[in-house]
Amino acid sequence: MVTFGAKGQFFLSNKCNPWYNLTGFNQIYWRKEMKRICIVLALLSAAIAVFAGPAKDNESRSGSAITGITVNTTVHGDGQKIESITIIAENQRVLQGLTAGDFKFTGNTGGWGSNFPVGSDPADPMAYVTLYGANQASPERTPVIEPFTPDISGIAVDGNKITLRVSNFSPKLYYVKDFTIECTNKDLSFSNRILPVLDNSGRFGNSNSKVTVVTPTADEFAYIKVSKSGSEPTDYNYFLFTPRGAGSKPLPLVLSNHGSGDQMTLVANRVTLAWAEPGVQAENPSYVLAPVYPQGDYENTQVTTIVRTIALIEQLIAQGKVDPARIYIEGKSMGGKNTVKIASLYPDFFAAALPLCPASILPNSSSQAEYADDYKKIGTILKDLPIWFVVGRNDALSPHSQGYYNALTAAGSYKAKLLMYTPEQMLARGIFKAHDNEIISLEDSRYSDWLFAQRKVNKQTDAIDYIRLNTWSAPRGHTIKTIDIYVNNPAVLSNIRSPADFGGKITGNTYNYSSRSLPNGEYRTNTLVPYEAKINNVVVSGNKVTLTLDPIKGYIGDDLSRGIDNGVGGFKKFYYAKDITLTCTANNALSFTRDRRIEENTGGLAVNDITTETADKFAQFSSKHTASFDYNLYAPDGVVTGSINDVKAEHPAPLVLVMHGSGDQGTLLANRMAIAIAESHPEAYVLTPIYVNQNSVSGKTEDSVANQWVTTGQSIDLIKRMIDIGLVDSKRVYLIGKSMGGKNVQRTYVRYPDFFAATISLSGSIAQEFVKGDPDTTNATAADVTVPGFVDVLKNKPFYIICAVGDPINSSDTTPNGGKTTQSRALRDAIIAANGGTAPGTFKYQEYSAENLTRDNLTKDGLSPSIKPHDVEIICMEDPQFLNWMFSQSLSR
Repeated sequence: MVTFGAKGQFFLSNKCNPWYNLTGFNQIYWRKEMKRICIVLALLSAAIAVFAGPAKDNESRSGSAITGITVNTTVHGDGQKIESITIIAENQRVLQGLTAGDFKFTGNTGGWGSNFPVGSDPADPMAYVTLYGANQASPERTPVIEPFTPDISGIAVDGNKITLRVSNFSPKLYYVKDFTIECTNKDLSFSNRILPVLDNSGRFGNSNSKVTVVTPTADEFAYIKVSKSGSEPTDYNYFLFTPRGAGSKPLPLVLSNHGSGDQMTLVANRVTLAWAEPGVQAENPSYVLAPVYPQGDYENTQVTTIVRTIALIEQLIAQGKVDPARIYIEGKSMGGKNTVKIASLYPDFFAAALPLCPASILPNSSSQAEYADDYKKIGTILKDLPIWFVVGRNDALSPHSQGYYNALTAAGSYKAKLLMYTPEQMLARGIFKAHDNEIISLEDSRYSDWLFAQRKVNKQTDAIDYIRLNTWSAPRGHTIKTIDIYVNNPAVLSNIRSPADFGGKITGNTYNYSSRSLPNGEYRTNTLVPYEAKINNVVVSGNKVTLTLDPIKGYIGDDLSRGIDNGVGGFKKFYYAKDITLTCTANNALSFTRDRRIEENTGGLAVNDITTETADKFAQFSSKHTASFDYNLYAPDGVVTGSINDVKAEHPAPLVLVMHGSGDQGTLLANRMAIAIAESHPEAYVLTPIYVNQNSVSGKTEDSVANQWVTTGQSIDLIKRMIDIGLVDSKRVYLIGKSMGGKNVQRTYVRYPDFFAATISLSGSIAQEFVKGDPDTTNATAADVTVPGFVDVLKNKPFYIICAVGDPINSSDTTPNGGKTTQSRALRDAIIAANGGTAPGTFKYQEYSAENLTRDNLTKDGLSPSIKPHDVEIICMEDPQFLNWMFSQSLSR
């Protein structure tokens, strides 16, 4: 049997070879004949190759052994990324023996301003051309094509399917333009070009008919093209996302405005996709409308697009699909400019606006006086609209946010907000352009929480216009300091004189230990504890009344009917306030119950704005908003010099890795260690990862530890990247943790003994893997701590153990709260024993007694001095000696 491979090569199977069927003289004869045959066939093969010419490229051949290809992509802040490629082969035998090393992956992406070919239809949203000039590509932008060579990190074979796992798509690249897979088996090689043409579903076409590109979220948008009529300058094109389950009641709508260049391409536009992603939609089901703005003639075609967009939303309202009280507008760069512009054209249409690094409404050639007049105009028009400007410091492309914000506040707005990301924050995220702040901001859930908390107010019938809570993460947990209530008519406040007009208190619920902070239950079970807080002062000024509160307190046995518990039980460590109820006896129109944030499926109303001292200075990252993992990061100023587009990290800062305890201590508002370090040592980075998967599905300790190691590893990798780019001083990286975090401190210090300059473990029981025999560590003694290398590492490193007698979680006594000893003491004794009976000079130990926990004036939040034994961080974060000791340590590298 003769088979042919690439370029006409032939192969003669042994089964059909006459040599294997003959013996003796016949074999000699056939040997001569076979030589002649081989020569003839070789000449024939060469002739075939010559006449056939060179082999066709991979794209034309498209892999002769392939019947189908699925390319799975996602859209992150950094752009569209290929996550995996599944190839379906005609026969599974061609997949046998393949490894990841048999494949090579190359391609190109379209960056900002990338052009499509001259001659494209200017009405086509994918054709980047100006609207003037005879089919000329835009002179304003140059083509930006970036090559990529990601890694094939692994393969999986299932029957006749092989899936290639892809990693290392790192730069900010808007969308994949073309790619090639080369395989050692050429019949599995192929190429594909993404065609700048949309089908009726809004998807790109593919040059390779066997290829299907799948992009979750983006594929759920409908692409609609409305042909122009009459004098209209262009067609109207838009993308519309419809939430699942839509139709039962009117839902919110987010009007999303893309930036210039190829950001109009949906897979390059996370500014739009972010609002349709599952993490946002699970909490706030909403429509997302993204009109496509023609480039160039802003005053004509873009205004026409704006008018058509408003008409479309009004149509959706009339159909009962959209809630007219909850229409929001946002956009980035040119889209940020259009956000401000559209809101100013329709100031009563929107419930809130979120412009990200907005460009100027005026031409760049405008004078400073013209800009000042524009700021004042916008400030006057939008002073009643909740609006949050988000921009990168030193962003030369968006220098006007501060001017707009100042004009709004000067006009009397109390609903305007401004956040400027620093170069230290953006570089830590891997952002090297100040204008790319959507990458960092859209990975933070605070913006969506704030946006969906807003609702249009009827100034004629609604007494309350706006509510702001000003809070603090105090030593004992999140507490409310003041409440600002703004009313539409100052006359509503005419009878307000004292706290008695509000019953002298507020009430509500807080999340406590084991409560879940995220709506999908990523943490633990939902545990709410009722609270109340005394109102100690009331001040009326114009249309605002401000209530000043004492710290919140609990009830005896958590039973409201039994009254406030002024003993130790009344001062539970409240993690953070969930909701607030205020009853005004002087005017019931001022009474309300509001949640800290609203989820569409829970109903009710949310507080319009919540500020939290120090915590608001952290950049927050959530995996449900496509961040690589869940974490919070405080960044000091002064590390970076120059603008972010030409930065020099000349002053590396220390960094503290803070490991939280179990339950909702992962929530930043409940993480007193992280807050306290940022307050007392603002010169340092503070990184606090969130251990979302604290427990395993199996319930096995080793599986839970494995889950936690994933997050720890991601944190270490982030710190290493920050060291590599000069943000962090490699000699001054520190580690601190409490409870579960204290246990993880031990594990991490042993695995990375030369990475940290010093560590502190608070209330941390001994990690199970460091105790011989029974994994239950509750009765561990010094003799049990015998895992090779564990004590030997700790005895020679700066290591501080802080604990309290009577801690039931960190106890080695079989009687809960017996208080005879602690696991921390067993660890201390093991370290001393390993050092020949004396404490190493690098080792520190602090054990609080019952008397220590009840002495006066322990904390500055004014609460009872009684502290539960497991909550020693309340004490030691107020005592500067511990953190001062930690920051005094340094590695000698």
